[in-house]
Parts: sequence; structure tokens; C-alpha cells
Amino acid sequence: MWALLAVGLASVALAVLAAVASRYQPIGNGEDLSFAFPGLPAGKGFRVVNNLGGFHQDVYVPPQRGTFALVATIMNSGTHPVTIVSASPPQGSGLWLAGAIRYSTPGMDGSNQIPPPTSRVLRNVELAPGQEIFIGFPMRMWPCAPLGRWQGIPTFTVMTRYLFFTHTVDLPWFIFGDSVLMRLPGGKPGQKGVTCALGTTLANLPTAPPQNRGSADGRHQHPHLQRP
Repeated sequence: MWALLAVGLASVALAVLAAVASRYQPIGNGEDLSFAFPGLPAGKGFRVVNNLGGFHQDVYVPPQRGTFALVATIMNSGTHPVTIVSASPPQGSGLWLAGAIRYSTPGMDGSNQIPPPTSRVLRNVELAPGQEIFIGFPMRMWPCAPLGRWQGIPTFTVMTRYLFFTHTVDLPWFIFGDSVLMRLPGGKPGQKGVTCALGTTLANLPTAPPQNRGSADGRHQHPHLQRP
């Protein structure tokens, strides 16, 4: 009887532990904002907008040519280490991934630069309690956009693992719940009412995935955007 009682208590304890572990998800945004990432080309013309009062800030990304970096930070605010299994950039917004997603840790190689000077491919990275890492997304975009049409891209996605449990989490880009703001993609150089990244010509337009090429349908328009 005592043996059965011990087994029963152990089973209950394991069930409680599993229930707690299955809900443990301490990943949130880090505290640093950066527009550059080591080893990835920096975007051109990025700037902070919608930042009156200092309690919110969005980042405006104008049309870009070639590969550029979108940078985010994530932090483990919990009491136990978790593993960052993978990360995913936004989809269906005129953006597409142009290479392996990178990560970098503040203070790596003895440097306190933000972001630090070295990076590695993001794959099953353990994040200690209180630790912050930078994520670098190498992205491409359609380099032209109609004037007056906008979209807000509020989140990117991170998959985490703790013990045997995984979570997929949508995180805002920065600590105040901020968005990446872009013009809706579409059009070509020379078309009326279309703006393009500097140096864009019909000859050097990119080959975009079919779902991202041409005019967008406006589903991601940002109605409260303060125009940059």
C-alpha cells in the first residue's frame, strides 16, 4: 500500500511539473534598438517614427534594393534557461528571406558594441535567464511602392523549447510593442505615382516570389500611421 501511495504521489508530482513546464514561456523583447547587424548589409534610410512621448516607437523602412538586415532583440526574463529553436520573419508583406537567420550576443569577444561585431547562424541557441540576443534577418523586398499606401508589420515569430515542450511566440520588434512600417509594394520605375529605391531600373528589378510580386491588396494597411 505504501509503495502504491509513493507511486501515486510521484505521478501527481510529475503531472504538476509537466503542467508548469508546458506553460513556461519567458521570452520577450530585449531593451536595445539597432538598425545594423554584423555580417549583414545595413538598410538605407531607416528611421524611428510615431515616437511622441517616448512610450512607443515604430521604425520606417523605405523601399530597398538588394539584401538588407531587419534586427530584433529577444530576452529570457524567466528563471530557467530556454532554447531558441528557430525564428521566422514576417510573411506575405512584400518581404522575403534572403539567407540564413543570424544571432549575436552582447559582449561576445569582449565587445560591448550594440550590435556586437560577430554573428552565427541561429539554430538551437540556449538563452540563460536575463540573457539578451540580437536576431538578424537578411531580407529582400520589392524596391518600388505606390505613394500613399502603407502597411504595419507588428511581429516576427520565435520557436522556443523548455524541457520537452515547445512554444511558438509572436514578438513585436522592439520593447514598446513597436511595428516595422513600410509602403505597400508594387509598381515599377517610371510609373506614375510610384516611388522606388535609389538606383532601381527596369533592368535590375529583382525576381520576387510570385506571392510577393506586384501590387499588394492592402490587407496590412496601417490606418494610424504618422507619415514619415
